[in-house]
Amino acid sequence: LLCGGECVPLVVADAKQDRRFRDNALVLEEPNIRFYAGIPLHSEDGLPLGTLCAIDRVPRELTASQHRALAAVARIAEEHLKLRRRLLLVEHGKDLRRFVEMAIHDLKNPLYIIMTLASLLKASSGVHREEADFLEELLTASRQLNSRMVSVLDLVADVDGAGMALERRRGGARAPILQRPL
Repeated sequence: LLCGGECVPLVVADAKQDRRFRDNALVLEEPNIRFYAGIPLHSEDGLPLGTLCAIDRVPRELTASQHRALAAVARIAEEHLKLRRRLLLVEHGKDLRRFVEMAIHDLKNPLYIIMTLASLLKASSGVHREEADFLEELLTASRQLNSRMVSVLDLVADVDGAGMALERRRGGARAPILQRPL
């Protein structure tokens, strides 16, 4: 069924009398369906997800209020599915953020050691000009890597499914995981 706004349920008052269903195994055998009323469920994008249906073993008709009730339950089911999808996106975002935070933490300590050793070597008296230039390039590259790691953390915080900021805060403002410049 295609719906434009309000969906009308497909109602089969007596499946044994309906040519579309009378030879169906679910009508002829257990569960011996006689009555069927179904209304399609759609995603936020309008894609069909399935059908909310009511079945019975005896023939029956739906009243107008039962039609409305079935449509209302279908809308509630669609809302529930929409909220469940959003929850899954939020959880996925949290998992991604945790992974990125752990990976950057694992990179932070070796980077800090490299930068500290390069600074100490550069400051020592026995370093030639060419070596000092090499150490300065190493320090510059390390500072750029540090800056990129902070940017990745900010990006993940901004797009983590719920738009939540990093949980580490200082004075109400987001504080980078790498709290001091290296």
